[in-house]
Amino acid sequence: MRHWGIILLSLNLLMTAYPLQAEEQGPLLGRIVDSVSQRLDYGLEAMVEAEEWFSDQRPTFQQYQLMPQLVWHYSPRYDFTIGYERDEIYSVDAEGNRTINRVNMAMLAATVKFPLRDWNISSKQLFEAGSSDEEDEIYMFRHLVRVDYTRPFLPFHITPFVSNEYFLDLAKGDITENRFTLGLGYAVNKAVNVELYGMRDDTWMPDGNSIVSPVVGLNVKVSF
Repeated sequence: MRHWGIILLSLNLLMTAYPLQAEEQGPLLGRIVDSVSQRLDYGLEAMVEAEEWFSDQRPTFQQYQLMPQLVWHYSPRYDFTIGYERDEIYSVDAEGNRTINRVNMAMLAATVKFPLRDWNISSKQLFEAGSSDEEDEIYMFRHLVRVDYTRPFLPFHITPFVSNEYFLDLAKGDITENRFTLGLGYAVNKAVNVELYGMRDDTWMPDGNSIVSPVVGLNVKVSF
């Protein structure tokens, strides 16, 4: 319990370390993440992940991401990932015309796992570099901390989890987004895992103000 308290305190500090000048209520968002992975041998795993974002405002379909990756399971505690990310971000300009911002980035990640009795704690550091139709250069650091409670106290072996991820623009030195998530995971079988969650998404604007959006999400993971 002491370790759990430290993690919660760290997440709380992260959420409050950057005071906002003003908050604006953003749209209700939906997020669907599908991933399919195949073990190539004991240590290597090939994965393809697709991510879709929806909104209750125009345009309804806001973003699509495709991320092929190669994961190296170096040890039970350390994973290393290299991959590519292709994003298409849809919006509507002042004249009501639909626009698309295309993003291409290389990605490199390291994940450290800390199993503690009934808890699985992980820390994932992700570096992204690339460009888009609107920006010549993009350099982003993302840090995801996640805690799963593994003791089966809920029906059907449902496991609760909490996570927090922030996005740091390395070129500007500013945190541009923070995602705080609470959810439930369910293992359908050995190959399929489903997660349902709610998220608070904070996006910081260049003027220091932020847009806060509630998010309802679904993750479907298939592993062979």
